[in-house]
Amino acid sequence: MAAPIRVSALYRYPIKSCAPEALSVGRVEERGFAGDRRWMLVDGEGRFLSQRTRPELSRIAAVPVEVDQPDKGLQLSHRDGAREPLLVSPPGEDQPERSISLWDDRFSVRLADPATQQWVQSVLDPSVQLVHMGPTHVRTAAPSYAGPDREVSFADGFPYLVLSQASMDELNQRLAEQGHPALDILRFRPNIVLDGSSAHAEDGWRRIRFGGGDTGPILRLVKPCARCRLTTLDTQTMTYGAEPLQTLATYRQQPSGGPYGRGGAALKGVFFGMNAVVEQPGLVHAGDTVEVLE
Repeated sequence: MAAPIRVSALYRYPIKSCAPEALSVGRVEERGFAGDRRWMLVDGEGRFLSQRTRPELSRIAAVPVEVDQPDKGLQLSHRDGAREPLLVSPPGEDQPERSISLWDDRFSVRLADPATQQWVQSVLDPSVQLVHMGPTHVRTAAPSYAGPDREVSFADGFPYLVLSQASMDELNQRLAEQGHPALDILRFRPNIVLDGSSAHAEDGWRRIRFGGGDTGPILRLVKPCARCRLTTLDTQTMTYGAEPLQTLATYRQQPSGGPYGRGGAALKGVFFGMNAVVEQPGLVHAGDTVEVLE
């Protein structure tokens, strides 16, 4: 009898494109894990910042002050100790809002307090601001994949990224065959890492349930995740390279559409992992079994 598929790791990213936080348990909500990417850094024109162009974001860590209640605030710190840690509370209604842009979306969110802005500006530059997505700030995922009116946080497009360890192992094997070092799975910024499946089995799944029984959270896998330059950043040296995109392009390239296309739109690019939305909320734990429902 085959061993069950299990959750091997859980991650959230309290500030978009900043350092990850490993979890032992995640609360599955529509927008993403509780506390996942509810904060974001923007430039002077309100455009989101990302490690794609700002590698120094990887040195900023944010940990919820109450792990089980991440909406209570964060502790900001810098990996190199460049600044003293700072406690940050979610902005109240007295804090101003500003219009920001995230890819093709433009919407209003609330600014963090002035002391927090001073901290992030001293680490980055004077034009940068930290913004927060509260419960009344609504952004929706692409309806052609996620369905109508599905909310998402400051994640690029979808609330969850599911990736199997076997897929990562295959990539690292291919890299080793070319003389390249193994890469950490966090290059791909997954939320949920699964062990016990074959490589890229997740590509063919449509619905998965965690923890056994009818009450476990259910995710619907809606779209392969196109990978970008961010995956090539070595956060130790703060430099970009050719890998893993160069190797992935040899066997994970989708040049002209695929089975997830909707309305005639073709999926193009290098794909690794699956984007997902929530069908049933709940708690997922590291070590939980995973049932493939479809």
